[in-house]
Amino acid sequence: MLPVIRLLKAWRDENMTYKKPKSYWLEILTYDAFNEQAVHPDDSYPVILADLFTYISERLSSVADGAFPVIIDPAMKTPLEADWSIDYWESFYSKIVFAKEMATNAINVEGLDDQKAQWKKLFGSLWPSDDAVSNSLNMKDSVLAGTAVISSSGSLFASATKTQNPIPVKPVRAYGE
Repeated sequence: MLPVIRLLKAWRDENMTYKKPKSYWLEILTYDAFNEQAVHPDDSYPVILADLFTYISERLSSVADGAFPVIIDPAMKTPLEADWSIDYWESFYSKIVFAKEMATNAINVEGLDDQKAQWKKLFGSLWPSDDAVSNSLNMKDSVLAGTAVISSSGSLFASATKTQNPIPVKPVRAYGE
């Protein structure tokens, strides 16, 4: 559940500059989604996120009618005092509805490039570029093969250059993915 909470908070931080919901509220909403089995931990992260955004949008649907949502603290079993005005909740609700649509589209669209484009719309600058993913995979292969080196400044490189006096990284075995 913790990686899902982190993804939700990262989405919030990327998409909401002002009127951000408190981290604790997001944690409770995520906890409730898992607890009520609206989200299944055995599903893939894309499906979990789509289900989580769907759950939260349904849970906060009263905001569309101008009513404050009720969020119960699972430890104290009491409603949390909402120090937000209704326009803050409406702003959050509209972002959640948009996120639900983007995540659902990302799952249902055909083609990897189209899926990436949908997730990029959802996570913005947090979504890695194709070059970053490729570099990461190349670095992993270099470390596993023993061709990676560490520079004197402590940076890791896939291979040595002539200007560096690198320390070679010993080959390692991968024990699963």
